[in-house]
Amino acid sequence: MVDPKTGDKLAVITNTITETREGELMLTFTFTVGPNGPFEASGDEEQQEKARTKVALDVMHRTLEVTRQLVQEKKL
Repeated sequence: MVDPKTGDKLAVITNTITETREGELMLTFTFTVGPNGPFEASGDEEQQEKARTKVALDVMHRTLEVTRQLVQEKKL
């Protein structure tokens, strides 16, 4: 995920689809957002982090919608 204004890398989101022995599909999300480890943030940085988190959650919800649609259409 990149910032559309600056092109800076904001996060990496990996989606993995697996299938159980019973044929159930599982979708696993892996998020890497922000710097590694704890950090102190100013109010401005905290607002930016909240905005990034919202974008990541929006992406996750949309991915779930599309995945469910593909399963219903038997394309996945």
